Amino acid sequence: SSLLYPKRSWPAISGSCMTYRWTSAEDQESLDGDIQQFMKDGSEVLCVASNLRLFKSLLKYDMSKQFTRPGLLSGLFLDLFSLASMPRALLLDFRRKLDGRKLIGIHFRAGNETSWSDPARHALSELELALTCAATVENHLNLQDSAWLLAADTLKIRQQPAVVQLHSIGKIVYLEDRPTHIDRSSPDVDGIFQSWAA
Repeated sequence: SSLLYPKRSWPAISGSCMTYRWTSAEDQESLDGDIQQFMKDGSEVLCVASNLRLFKSLLKYDMSKQFTRPGLLSGLFLDLFSLASMPRALLLDFRRKLDGRKLIGIHFRAGNETSWSDPARHALSELELALTCAATVENHLNLQDSAWLLAADTLKIRQQPAVVQLHSIGKIVYLEDRPTHIDRSSPDVDGIFQSWAA
């Protein structure tokens, strides 16, 4: 409750449900088999506990294309929840400092450069690609005065020469003081609030 508030009252339902649990460790064949079983399940209530990355596999079976559309998950989330007071205050302060500038978000995840246990993802040398992508989006949308919010899982990213230069002129901005992983970092209340606000 210190991170999110529900936007509506949800009735408590007692009882149990058929639960499907999928993790990113699943091989595609097993996952496809489970999803087919899920689609045929006639239980009144179904629960799915899954990593967001696996949602695409589930949407392959949406023959009506009713749910296969950009922004579905973020739209559902925003419809159900709002930020609680602390992360919301951080976000409002951040927006105030932007002074009306448009924002382009860059999420860079290195993985093995973190202070927590995580597999390798993007090499620090790939940062230039992310910055080039942001510049392309900015030009395409004609947002030359935009700020780029850089969120990363390692402070090493802030030491890269291109980032140092862009930050010095106010192009790259940060909302978080330090990287925090909601599941894997050491407990850090302020860091968690900043992470949710970002």
